[in-house]
Amino acid sequence: MSRLSSKELQKLREKLKDGSKKDVIERLTDLQGDGLGQYAWNGKQTQDGKPLSGLGKIHGDLQGQNTELGKQNKIIGDAIGILKWEINHLLGSMGMKLNDDLANDDIVDQLGWLGKMIGKSQNGYKSSLQRIHYEIDWLRQSYFTYKPTTIDVAKQQIVNELGNLRTELQGTKDSDVIETLNDLKNTGLSGNKWDKNEHGNNKSLKSIEDALNTQQTTLTTQP
Repeated sequence: MSRLSSKELQKLREKLKDGSKKDVIERLTDLQGDGLGQYAWNGKQTQDGKPLSGLGKIHGDLQGQNTELGKQNKIIGDAIGILKWEINHLLGSMGMKLNDDLANDDIVDQLGWLGKMIGKSQNGYKSSLQRIHYEIDWLRQSYFTYKPTTIDVAKQQIVNELGNLRTELQGTKDSDVIETLNDLKNTGLSGNKWDKNEHGNNKSLKSIEDALNTQQTTLTTQP
């Protein structure tokens, strides 16, 4: 059993150190020396052909970038502070404030009200634009889609009733309501003879009124 273990150890030793570039021990040594070093990894390249840096160099580069980012954050923070001051100064010249905990009509509050009116905020108004949009869309998909048929039927019924009424008004000869009214307006109320007045000696209303006035004048002149 011990001899078998010795043979296995020998084979393992040969695989770990076979004197070629695939030598595991050689690779570990290379990793320790260059792969974890502060410089480029000797002979190693990335997929696009650039020299491969050791982990130590990569770590150092990241630290440098973090330091630079810290400086940039400060610059951005200072710029935001200046911008905020200028905005507050401009709003102050107009009697307004960006955000005032002691007031309820500052810019932030008004933007909040606007959000509720639009319906995009968490707690929007019931009559917000978004709610109106939903109502119109619901009407379009329901009443405006299925009710036009009912409306068309009702419209046609009205048209038919108006047609029947017109037929009744026009009627037949000598019983046409519209023609009779036109005759009354044009002849019956004029000074001409009324041809339709068969039992009134062809007298129009105007001619009868004139005759009465003449008789009254005659009576007033008699002793």
